[in-house]
Amino acid sequence: MKKFMIRQSALAENQYYIDFSGEYTVPDIGRITGITENFIHKTYEDAGGVYNSERKVYYFSSYDLAVAATTILGENLKHSKMVKTIELTEEEIEYIRKALINQDSNIIFKNNRIKTTIFNKLNM
Repeated sequence: MKKFMIRQSALAENQYYIDFSGEYTVPDIGRITGITENFIHKTYEDAGGVYNSERKVYYFSSYDLAVAATTILGENLKHSKMVKTIELTEEEIEYIRKALINQDSNIIFKNNRIKTTIFNKLNM
């Protein structure tokens, strides 16, 4: 699952930065999340982030400040056109896993109830 991570910088002591699926620059996070770059910049700055132009990353002087920024970004991520959150049961996950493993073998799964439930969740 893709999510915001707060990482402690190995290059700057007591400095934290925000990572989203291995990306940490504002343009990359914006591209992946669908959140505008201007909104990300404003959110980081409002939370006390300081931009390091050499490394192209915002650093926060405390973990809590970075958490504040990710909380706001996370709220906007839910409303992004690029992200959809669904909940799957273990049985549904196993069904999808088997389907992906056997995708080239033309094995037809008989359990239409699970398939219908998954499709209904995906189409919400």
